[in-house]
Amino acid sequence: KWADKVLAELSGAVGEDELSIIAVGQKGVMSTLPALARLERPGGLSPTFTVLRISPEEVHQHAPRSDFYVDGMNHYRLVLPSVSRWEDQAARDQRTADVRFPVSTKTEVMRLAKAIAARSKMMPLGRTVMVETSLAGVEAGARLRVSRLVHAVSRAYGWQVNPNDASRPTRSFRCAVTMGKDEAAP
Repeated sequence: KWADKVLAELSGAVGEDELSIIAVGQKGVMSTLPALARLERPGGLSPTFTVLRISPEEVHQHAPRSDFYVDGMNHYRLVLPSVSRWEDQAARDQRTADVRFPVSTKTEVMRLAKAIAARSKMMPLGRTVMVETSLAGVEAGARLRVSRLVHAVSRAYGWQVNPNDASRPTRSFRCAVTMGKDEAAP
C-alpha cells in the first residue's frame, strides 16, 4: 500500500524542522492523509498541518525527475511543524467537533469552503470544525470525496491567510487527520 510507503518515508523525515509534503493528484492525497493519521512520535504526539493547493508548475519544481508526469489540478502542499509543536494524545482526546460538515460525492467544493471559512473565522480559539467523509465503497468514489474535502479545506485556509479584504475577520487554522476504527486506507 502506498500509505505504508509514505508513512515510512515521513517517519524518517520529521524532526525539529518544519516539513513540507507535496501530494500529487487524488492518489497522492489518498496516500498522504492516511499516513498522517498514523504518524506518531513517542508520547503519543501527532502532527497538525496546513494545506494549500499548488500548481502543476510548482509540482514540477520539486519533481524527482524532469519527465515527471503531472495531470489535473488536485495537488497540495501540506506543511507539518517541528515535532516539538505536535499535538499530544490528551489534546486530541479533548477535541470535540463544534460543527460537522460531511462530504459526499455530490458535495460542492465552493459551498463547503465558504462554510468552513465562515465557521472557523468566528469560532473561539481552540474550537473544532470537523470535515469528514467515508473511505468505504468504490476506491474512485472515496478518492473523489477526499479530493473534494481537501480542496475545500485548502481553499478556506487560503482565504484565511490571504484574504481579499484584510478588514474582515479571519482566523488561520491547522488541520489534523484521524481515521475511524472501521476505516482502512485504500
